[in-house]
Amino acid sequence: AGVQLFAVNPVVSAMWLRIVGDMPDVVFALTANAFAFAGIEALAARAAELHVDMSRIKWHQRVQEDEAYIQRLASADVILDSTWHNSIGSVLDALWAATPVVSVSGDRASSRIAAS
Repeated sequence: AGVQLFAVNPVVSAMWLRIVGDMPDVVFALTANAFAFAGIEALAARAAELHVDMSRIKWHQRVQEDEAYIQRLASADVILDSTWHNSIGSVLDALWAATPVVSVSGDRASSRIAAS
């Protein structure tokens, strides 16, 4: 799975970490920038609460080159979209890389983008 850290809230992170916890071969990949330290710490605390080993969570820096970015998406088995702020470009990029996307529509416009 892969997502940018800014799109992760406590409900989304708990849902994703439960999925990771239930599937022993899953590695959870997130894109984090230099300003994401508070989010990383919060996710690590949530993972500890749910007994998910932090070695199964991989942090990636943003990739500037298009080809490397598409290859990273193609290496994933599935992309899990955030629920409160759906991806736009990332979902299209994942589909271009032939990687399936799981998205849940919410109650606001920004949480229904991937469904369209």
